[in-house]
Amino acid sequence: MNLSFFYFIFPAAANVHSNILPRETVLPASARALTLAVDIPCAGHAPLIIDELGKIGGVQSVEFKMPNLFTIIYDQKIVSETTILKASIFQEFKANKL
Repeated sequence: MNLSFFYFIFPAAANVHSNILPRETVLPASARALTLAVDIPCAGHAPLIIDELGKIGGVQSVEFKMPNLFTIIYDQKIVSETTILKASIFQEFKANKL
């Protein structure tokens, strides 16, 4: 039962409320993708990361992938990669750029 929560339910729940862009969405030329490996104890913490990143202006989409990867689509005219990496959530959960 616990394994089903960690491998199926938590990851699905994390992405339910995230702002994942539909595949047919046309992004501006200034849009960039950033993939981070974040030291979270389990997939149940993914919504915390997604919510905090969603509060940053210029972040257009955040998607969680098991076990600890987050793909962030952002507009580089509005926010920089450095600003994203300095988000307060990453003081608690360390992030490494891939």
